[in-house]
Amino acid sequence: MKSALTLVIAPFLLASPLHAGVGTEVLIKGLERPVWAGAPASAKGKLWVMEQAGTVWIVDLETGEKSAKPFLKIDDRVTRKGNEQGLLGLAFAPDFEKSG
Repeated sequence: MKSALTLVIAPFLLASPLHAGVGTEVLIKGLERPVWAGAPASAKGKLWVMEQAGTVWIVDLETGEKSAKPFLKIDDRVTRKGNEQGLLGLAFAPDFEKSG
């Protein structure tokens, strides 16, 4: 029984966080409450970062610089009086490469 238990537990030990190499890296500073980051499949070297107040920036991953103008700025239409309000999600159209 002991060897069977070892065989069951061993794969989980190999996949433990000790072997995962988890870490953090600062990509950009100066954002106000960033709540989401992502990129369409067709984008290379860029990251869209959304602020809760209603602004989406495009960040160049090589330089860490955000775009001079926001990709989207709808802060005049977004309500953010509480912690769970504001612009909280973003989805890219399947044809974003063409329509973006």
